[in-house]
Amino acid sequence: MALMNCPFCRKRISDRHTKCPECSQSLDQTDDEQAERVIYQQQWKKRRLMQYLQFATVSIFMLGCFSYWIGLNDPNSWQAMLGKILLAIGFVGYAVLRIRKLLSK
Repeated sequence: MALMNCPFCRKRISDRHTKCPECSQSLDQTDDEQAERVIYQQQWKKRRLMQYLQFATVSIFMLGCFSYWIGLNDPNSWQAMLGKILLAIGFVGYAVLRIRKLLSK
């Protein structure tokens, strides 16, 4: 039993498998073009998810700015506290996503 990389998900699997246990793709009739297409689709989905997460973190940050601005009259109001929390969550979330993107290259 030898190990090989799945042409679709690049996980290490046995060469006796007819179907990848990780991504459930059939290994019997695999051609290079089909494998490249599936890999491209998986990468595209990951990029799109990262874009959605970045949009969400920037939106949370902007909502925090707005909430903090509303609560400026009373720094101890719930609007100011919510604004501070949302600012922190948005900033940290965006920073984590950017660092993750840099490390994945």
